[in-house]
Parts: sequence; C-alpha cells; structure tokens
Amino acid sequence: MAVVINNTEILKRFNSSIRQYTNVPYELILLDNASDDPDAIRTIRDLADVHHRFEERMSLATAWNRGISMSRGKFIAVANDDTVVSPNWFLPLKETLVKNKSAGMVTPMTLYHLKLYFQYGNMAGFNGNFEKPLRLERFKDMVVGEFCVFKRRALLDVDGYCELYKGTSSEDIDMDFKLYSKGYEIYMDPRVFVHHQLGSSSEHGPSRDIKNKNRLILRSRWPEHVDDVLRRFGIEGFFD
Repeated sequence: MAVVINNTEILKRFNSSIRQYTNVPYELILLDNASDDPDAIRTIRDLADVHHRFEERMSLATAWNRGISMSRGKFIAVANDDTVVSPNWFLPLKETLVKNKSAGMVTPMTLYHLKLYFQYGNMAGFNGNFEKPLRLERFKDMVVGEFCVFKRRALLDVDGYCELYKGTSSEDIDMDFKLYSKGYEIYMDPRVFVHHQLGSSSEHGPSRDIKNKNRLILRSRWPEHVDDVLRRFGIEGFFD
C-alpha cells in the first residue's frame, strides 16, 4: 500500500519492483492523494489492483487508514512510493511476524535505519552478519515509516494511524508507541533491504509549521517516552 501525489516516474519504479519481486499472492493498493497531473491520475489508477482517489488532500495518516480499511490480507505493507524492494522481500518479513507471537510490525533494513542504529549505537544485540531479525527495545527504539509490514490484527487493535497529525510527519513514531502500549513488539529484519530515495516521494512535503505542530502533538500524547527516544537516536532540535 502506498500513498501517491503525482510523482509518476517514481511510482513506476516502485510498481516495477513490487511486481517483479513479490512472489506470493497480494493486492497493490494505491491511494491517490489529490494528484493534479492528469497523467499521474491515470497512471495511479492503471497500476493499482485496488485504487482510491481523494479529491482533496488528506493527511498521510488518514490516507493510510483508508487503505487499511480497503485491504483484505492478514499482513499489510505500508510503504513510501519512493522505495524499491529487493527479490523475495516479503517471505522473511512474514516469517519474523509469524514466528514471534507478540510481533505487531517488522521493518526491513534501510540506509536511514543503518544510520540511526550504527551511528548512535542503539542496536544492542544486532547480528552484524545480517542473519537474523532484531527485536527492538520497547519505548527505547523506534523505526520510521519508510516501509513497514504489519499484522492486520495489530493495526486494527491500535485503531490504525492517529489522525490528529496534519500533513505528514510524526504519525509513524506515534505508531511505534501505539504498538508498544498495546503490548506488541517491533522487529527490524536485516535479511531484507529496501532502498528508499528519502524525500522524493512527493513535492508536497509538510511545512515547518505543520511539522512543529505535529511534534507538539506527539509530545503531548507520549510525554513519558518521546524525549528519551529522540535523544537516544541523536535527533537534535526535534521540538525546536
């Protein structure tokens, strides 16, 4: 599942990787978040197995929740459209979710996660040979929403993404905390690598004002956890 605003060439690359390297039955859900390019509107509709178009721009959380409600599988991948998957990406991630009963979400390795963990030394217990998944430390570690695979029941149990957040930003960290608060574990599986062309998924990124408002919402919802997590990951000035 991906939310798309215009960005036709990036979407085609994402679609090509999904079609080539997903070797299990699936449905590709594309959510057109009020694209204004006629070619993009057609392309999004034509590439999708399941399609929804918003006539007005919605927050990323709202758009993702619509996709969740339209999905049918036991596992739901929530992806940025500027990601590219690797061969056989799904089965190892599914295995991680199935083998660990408390797992609610798993993320593959990305360049951004490599930086967060290795640069700031927060990947305690990580297998440096990239051989096995790592269970993250509850309310200490976080993942960002580049490419996440969920158990459907976990998403439903936490009522999806929090729609208090406007535009994009902070809803992914909020999801980490929601899962933790319901007793679910989050895993990172380095056996799978997904490339993310960070920042290219849309030319309509959030303004600084929206980011700051969303960050204040995040702090108000999780005051006992958020500052410690961000400090551990070296994200300075998050609430400036």
